[in-house]
Amino acid sequence: FFPSLAANNLRGSIPREIGYYTNLINLTLSNNMVEGSLASLVNLTFLENVNVTLNAMTGTLPEFFFTHPSLTQIDLKHNRFFGSISNSLGKSSQLRVFWARNNSLTGTIPSAVGQSWVLGSLSLTSNQLTGKIPDFTSSSGMWDLHLGQNKLTGTIPATIGSISSLKTLDLAGNGNDGRIGIRGSIPSELGKCQNLYYLRLNNNTLAESIPSELGSIPALQYLFVASNGLTGTIPV
Repeated sequence: FFPSLAANNLRGSIPREIGYYTNLINLTLSNNMVEGSLASLVNLTFLENVNVTLNAMTGTLPEFFFTHPSLTQIDLKHNRFFGSISNSLGKSSQLRVFWARNNSLTGTIPSAVGQSWVLGSLSLTSNQLTGKIPDFTSSSGMWDLHLGQNKLTGTIPATIGSISSLKTLDLAGNGNDGRIGIRGSIPSELGKCQNLYYLRLNNNTLAESIPSELGSIPALQYLFVASNGLTGTIPV
């Protein structure tokens, strides 16, 4: 069962009775005016994909999303979800894609995210997240990491350089509105990310020079480092 109800004028909340559709695999409600929470999805054990982007949904992120036996992709972008992100996000054995940009999420990024070999694409841009970027292990399967436009502090972990699959990295805008944001130097270890083609670090308080190792990344096409405190020359 694969219903897509995107781009209509649907209003109200997701009805409790949706739980009767126990064979539901895909639920797409994007670009409507749906409100309320996601609690009514708790019994849909075969669900693989949830897309509710561009609605007016609220509430906290349900724990069952991150312990679900089948969910591989969750898209919650452009809603009004709030609260913290469960540490179970990085422990899921199925979840490959989690997008929740443009909400009101708070708290820190779970440390388990950096140890996940399953999670491949994480978008948490434009929330109210604080704390540090977690360390990553070489077993990480991440290819897409967007953490910009939050209130993150600390330095860029050198361990990000161990993610051989990484293609996009966006940490921009954590220093907006006079905040310190992400500080320190750009780790030379990022030069090990040979598949990296998009790197966005602007609007933080990064210092020192741009590592020469970035000039040796064959895939790199987009490099944004404006509005920092960087010195030196541009690597080629």
